[in-house]
Amino acid sequence: MTTRSYSDLYIADAQVNLGNMFDYAVNTCHIPIGKTAEYFVDSGVADQFGKGNPRYVAGRTGCELLWDCLWELNIEQPPYPAALYAEKTPAYWAGWTLAYYQWLRCVPFETILAAVPMEQIERSYYPLHEADIRKFVEVMDEWMREKAVHPQTKNHTHTPQAAYTR
Repeated sequence: MTTRSYSDLYIADAQVNLGNMFDYAVNTCHIPIGKTAEYFVDSGVADQFGKGNPRYVAGRTGCELLWDCLWELNIEQPPYPAALYAEKTPAYWAGWTLAYYQWLRCVPFETILAAVPMEQIERSYYPLHEADIRKFVEVMDEWMREKAVHPQTKNHTHTPQAAYTR
């Protein structure tokens, strides 16, 4: 059985927070999604998030996650107020699914994003956003294998509480 960095009780919060971070960065702050992913990894926030640090997994809003990334990199915080939207965008979905995939496969965000750029994940929104998240996992596994990264797929017994993406 795979040991994950944090309990499945927190995965829904983690997904929402990371989805909101990407949504806020892209749609409010006008930071390209690839640059946002770069900030996320380079700041060390991705590493802490992936290790299950509760400050990042459940203790921060998406906007605060972005601000933490920027602060760690000595980049000035954008002059935009915190904003969350009811309408879920492709950027939100990309972050939401990325959080789930990282948690499920126990692969560091840095490894995932080196193999599959955030732009590619976001582009998969239209064919995949209404599918069960397990379909996204299958597609990501294939993309990872194409880059010679082999995520753990044995003992995959987790069934998501909400099987459909938002």
